[in-house]
Amino acid sequence: MEPKGETAETKQPTLIFKVMIIGPARVGKTSLVTRFVDGRFDVDTRGTIGVDFSLKNISIDVEPVSDQLIQLQLWDFAGEEQFKRLLPIYLGGTNGFIIVYDLTRLETFYELPEWLKVIGNYAFTRPLVLLGMKKDLIGDNSIPDDFKADVDAFMKKYNIAAHFYASAKTGENVETTFTTITYAILKHLHIVSDN
Repeated sequence: MEPKGETAETKQPTLIFKVMIIGPARVGKTSLVTRFVDGRFDVDTRGTIGVDFSLKNISIDVEPVSDQLIQLQLWDFAGEEQFKRLLPIYLGGTNGFIIVYDLTRLETFYELPEWLKVIGNYAFTRPLVLLGMKKDLIGDNSIPDDFKADVDAFMKKYNIAAHFYASAKTGENVETTFTTITYAILKHLHIVSDN
C-alpha cells in the first residue's frame, strides 16, 4: 500500500544500484540504454565520448522487494581504446556490470577479457551479465557451435550470471537483461535468496 499522496510516479526509490555497461566500440551499448530508459531506437546513434549517465526506476516482483522501487544508475562507458584506461576512475560503488559484444562482429566478444582485466577484481566480486547485441541483424542459426563453446567457457571463468542475445531495435531481451542484472545484484547483496 502506497502512503497517502504518493503515486507510482512520485514514489522514491528505496534501493539504488550502479550498473556499468562496458564493451568494445560500436557494439550497441548506447542503443541498449536508450531502448531501456526511453523506449526508443535511434538509427543514428553516435558513439559515446567518455561516459554517459542515465537513470531508470524499476520494480521486481520478488520478495522482499516487490513493493519497492529500485533506481538503476546506468553508466554507459565508451568503447574506444583511448577511453578504456579511464574506466577504473568510475568503478567505485559499482554493483554490477553488463558486458556487451556485437553479434554481427563476433571478434568483439574476444575483446571482452581485456575489458575484464581493466575492471580487475570487480570482475570476480560483482555480478556480470553477458549480452550479444544486434540480434535482429543475424539469423537464428548463424552462431557457430565453436563460438557458443567459447561463450560457455568465458561464462564459467568469470562466473557470469546470465547470457542473452538482444536487440535495441526490436527491444528483444532488453528489459530481461536489466531485470536479470538487478536480481543478480539483489542476490549478491543478500537482499533476496534463491528460494
